[in-house]
Amino acid sequence: MEHESQRIERHIEAKKEQLGRNLDELGTRVKSTLDWRSHYERNPWLFLSVAFCGSAAASAMISGGRGSFSPHSGFGRTWSNVQSALMSVAAQYAQNLMEEVIPGFREEFQARAERHHV
Repeated sequence: MEHESQRIERHIEAKKEQLGRNLDELGTRVKSTLDWRSHYERNPWLFLSVAFCGSAAASAMISGGRGSFSPHSGFGRTWSNVQSALMSVAAQYAQNLMEEVIPGFREEFQARAERHHV
């Protein structure tokens, strides 16, 4: 009986150590996935584009749509299309990041998107 309880204790301890290693690995993966510096190093133009669009959008909001950013001007329509395209790319990039961190995220996201579009 004593031998069996020792075996069970060793098994529990081994599982606890394995769980600790898995949690450490998961923490490392989450940290590296969410580290904006590594993503910036791989995609500097994406970050610069988002920063540029954000500042231009803020400028347009502050000016109340007057001037060259007016949505009725040719440039305003083009600029609006550029912003929409960049936001789509950024959203797709965010979805890809989430899929790396949380397996199954993409399927759940798509299922919810389909329910809201019906």
